[in-house]
Amino acid sequence: MEFYSHVEHSSDGQIISEKKLQDHLREVAHLGRAYANSLPREIVFREKMKQLVYWAGLAHDFGKYTSYFQDYLLNGTDTASLKNHGQISAFWSAFLCHTQIENTDGLDLLLLFSAIWSHHGKLANPAPWIRDYLRSLRPGRSVGLEPYRKTIIDALKDRQLPDLLKNRDSIESDLEELGIPSPALADFADQMKDPRSDFLVTLDSALDEWEDLQEEGQLQQYNRQLYILFSILIDADKRDAAQIVVSGLRQNLDARLVDRFLEKLDTRGLPEEILRLRRNLYSGVAGSVQKALENRRIFTLTAPTGSGKTLTALNFALKLRDQIASHIGFLPRIVYALPFTSIIDQNHQVFEHVLAQLPEFARQPESFLLKHHHLAEVRYRVAEYGEMPLDKALLMTESWESEIIVTTFVQLFESLITARNRPLKKFHNLTGAILILDEVQNLPVEYWPLVREVLLELTRNLACHVVLMTATQPILFENGEALELAESVQDYFRKINRVGALYHEAPQTLEQFTAFITENLPPERSCAVIVNTIRNSIEMYENLKAEFEASMPVFYLSTNIVPAERKRRIAEIKSLLDEEQPVLLVSTQVIEAGVDLDFDEIYRDIAPIDSVVQAAGRVNRHAKKDRGRLHVVRLQDEDGKLYAHRVYGKSHIQISQQLLGTRPAMDESDFYEFVRENYRRLVQKVQQTSGLEIFRRWWKAGDYDRANEFQLISKNIAYADVFVELDESAADVWKRYKDEVLAQKDSFQRRIRYLRLRSALRNYVLSVPLDLAKSHFWDATSGQGSRLGYIPMDWVDEYYNQETGFKRAVETEDFIL
Repeated sequence: MEFYSHVEHSSDGQIISEKKLQDHLREVAHLGRAYANSLPREIVFREKMKQLVYWAGLAHDFGKYTSYFQDYLLNGTDTASLKNHGQISAFWSAFLCHTQIENTDGLDLLLLFSAIWSHHGKLANPAPWIRDYLRSLRPGRSVGLEPYRKTIIDALKDRQLPDLLKNRDSIESDLEELGIPSPALADFADQMKDPRSDFLVTLDSALDEWEDLQEEGQLQQYNRQLYILFSILIDADKRDAAQIVVSGLRQNLDARLVDRFLEKLDTRGLPEEILRLRRNLYSGVAGSVQKALENRRIFTLTAPTGSGKTLTALNFALKLRDQIASHIGFLPRIVYALPFTSIIDQNHQVFEHVLAQLPEFARQPESFLLKHHHLAEVRYRVAEYGEMPLDKALLMTESWESEIIVTTFVQLFESLITARNRPLKKFHNLTGAILILDEVQNLPVEYWPLVREVLLELTRNLACHVVLMTATQPILFENGEALELAESVQDYFRKINRVGALYHEAPQTLEQFTAFITENLPPERSCAVIVNTIRNSIEMYENLKAEFEASMPVFYLSTNIVPAERKRRIAEIKSLLDEEQPVLLVSTQVIEAGVDLDFDEIYRDIAPIDSVVQAAGRVNRHAKKDRGRLHVVRLQDEDGKLYAHRVYGKSHIQISQQLLGTRPAMDESDFYEFVRENYRRLVQKVQQTSGLEIFRRWWKAGDYDRANEFQLISKNIAYADVFVELDESAADVWKRYKDEVLAQKDSFQRRIRYLRLRSALRNYVLSVPLDLAKSHFWDATSGQGSRLGYIPMDWVDEYYNQETGFKRAVETEDFIL
């Protein structure tokens, strides 16, 4: 009898390709062992992992040998719980560990059991399943078992085990070719029936040991092994199932790539002050590589905005990678993470220019540089095959098979603090990586202790290096835990004085704020006005447009307008600013982090000190003029309450008011100490125990569901995604979405076609508060799939303003960004 792991059917139900189960088990085992062999040698359990991963590959789909699964696979027969294969495969893997693998202990049985039990879902506590299985074997003890578990367990012991023995000869023949002796199958079936069998007694004892460690909060070492084992298994399994065979993926990167790029870079027009700052920072940080290699794994890079931190950090990472490769023969991946998708494109583009110097980059760019976030185009090209099919490209992208990955904080941290299958595919590729966290101050303060613990785990036990980079360095680590790469940080801030900040303490209404700007803004100077809520931004835009439209272009930016229009406006604003034309922009805080716009003046509603300093980074950014100005005001509503309190925590604003009140007029050289004092006060006032509790319960005590409590993006307000058919280009995209995605009945093909169209589609998608989204927005999609709403071109004027975006029906509500 032939057994298969995967088959592909044509539209008329005919089998057009199949994969033999024996081949799949062997290939996953070998691929997994190759992954484990690529782990950094500094990981103390690396040799054990090579062994466990290999056996996990041999065992992970063992349950597919049942005739129930084969009938389901080949004929589509619904065999309900009888086709489940993860549970019996998990017991089989633990049995093999007990009987076939040398130098293992009880916890190794549980590592294999847990990884395989969960490999089609998420990591979970193994105790309830093992305990209930043992109870089910004792007369009269199975009463009261949780119903779902009882159904699965009964199917396993009463139907699946006997079914395997019916095809014993064929299965044993396969197993012997895999290196598993033929008596193992019968022995397994016998021992699974007897709660006093050596195997089940050992498994039970292992669970006691695990639960003791759980009670003591000492599961860290177990979880390090489990996460790597699980990650390697699911990545190898999915890659083999997709028949992805790519050789020689790892690429060498010249440590002098950034040096050579900068030698050719045209810097004409930049003041000597800025060039000197950038040169000093670049050379100083590059000179820290050897010291960094010897002394630390966690680094900070603190320098003013516009000082060239992006290329400085990339150069440091490339040189550190080169030194690590020379010393221990390991090539670390470089992961460059940012807080927002809106600023990833410009950093990715800079890296593309640097890597374009490599001869092979044009042929297989994604093996060198990968952009990964939920809106990014899915594309992967390799030299021997050209462009991969979309489903395979997605697997390669989600596994971070590249030398440099540009991604978001969400992608990075939700692949570290999670129990879910899909984001954990990349976990093993993060071991030994160099992680650069840009604009790190955007991590929520309440999660700082959690982030600290996770980064310490990565650097102390999984061979990673971490660089925290910003102009406003938060206090994530204690003294001595991190090494500052920019020597004499305060000197960098003291030597540059592009902007002065003025704090206007008297509260203002929006009307007073409009008058204040009108009276103080010279007509020849470019200006940005930043407020905290969309409602405020729209009202200020209408007010200022009436005042200034005749003398200069007036623009509006926020997430209330579709991404395609945001990109177009940013490009137009930048072009005008580069030509030194006066421009007036009204925006939310969407422009503060990483957007390369350079104004003469900024007026900003009060915000946390780090946000104020980031806003200052958009003023006289390239020091082309003598002096820029930042005005900070306090906007209040008709009841005298600050609008800032609707967006930021009261502690943040209280501290900001206290500090600004002590220095209502300050220079850029004062920013460094202001930021430090802000964070010193903040960590004393903001409650941070919830993050530590997540870490304790999840990582130390194995309560894997607690990881779900970690959310970088707050879900306090329910949002809905709505497509706005803004123009003819949008209409073409929507037609393709209907014809190619919604009309596709096969779920796999529907997903592939959606991925192909996603980037173009999302250019016209807004996330709007659910209580403002009309039910008829979903008429065109009949509620299918992701529930993407639709505003047709005929309705656009009713629901969307071409200048300020989505029309918010509930005027009393305020929404950030």
